[in-house]
Amino acid sequence: MIRKYREVAYYQRNNLIDLLFYPEYSLPKTGKRRKKSKATSEGQAKLNKKNSDSKLIREVNSTFTSKDIRLDLTYDNEHLPASVEEAEKEMKKYIRRLKTAAKNCGIKKFQYVWVTENGSGNGRLHHHMILTGGIPLDVLAEKWGKGYTTVKPLQFNETGIEALVRYMLKNPVSSGKVKYHSSRNLNQPVKRTRSGRISHLKAERIASFTDFSVIEKLYPGYRIVELSPFYNDVNGGYYCEVKLFKENRKKANEKKQRAGLYNLGV
Repeated sequence: MIRKYREVAYYQRNNLIDLLFYPEYSLPKTGKRRKKSKATSEGQAKLNKKNSDSKLIREVNSTFTSKDIRLDLTYDNEHLPASVEEAEKEMKKYIRRLKTAAKNCGIKKFQYVWVTENGSGNGRLHHHMILTGGIPLDVLAEKWGKGYTTVKPLQFNETGIEALVRYMLKNPVSSGKVKYHSSRNLNQPVKRTRSGRISHLKAERIASFTDFSVIEKLYPGYRIVELSPFYNDVNGGYYCEVKLFKENRKKANEKKQRAGLYNLGV
């Protein structure tokens, strides 16, 4: 029997919350615990990837700001690696050079995430990075020295830079099981767990997109920007991932001013 729902909220930078809620059960006194069904290997692999991607997205959103950068690295013909293993070795050497450069620039906490990818058209290996800002652009290029470097500032929206992370994870290649590489010092989101605030009826209203106020009352000031519900036919429970965002009041007012809404009394 579903008695209540558990909430697991991951608080990240830039006023973001990744909220998961799912049912908790209590068995009748005469009931016996049902044997757990074993997930198929394909289904488990998809779930593992989803959880891994979500974990990285939360860490990235908890770590980087608009002062940090996206860096794309390519190889010229002279330095084109013969294999993924060779490309990864080049990246690890580059990371060591960047750490030294960051230290020389007075950067106390150097953080990064990178992936290797095959070009969809030409099959050429290249890399995508997110890293701490502050190293001069000419230094980034000089320390690479294998081809072109392209630098862009990070641009955040209501889900942080999730879209960029998902782009990086769309088709990475790796010599091992881990598809992405990151510094060990990425910030972790603040995790808070609660139970009993969402009833089965409220969960149904949220999952059916009919009553968002349930969540927004539990998380004042935040609004839902994304909702991914799943109904389990076997146990009759709702499983939801909810993206929440709280806009900075000053920025919200600036947006209204730019739109000329104040003149309309909005």
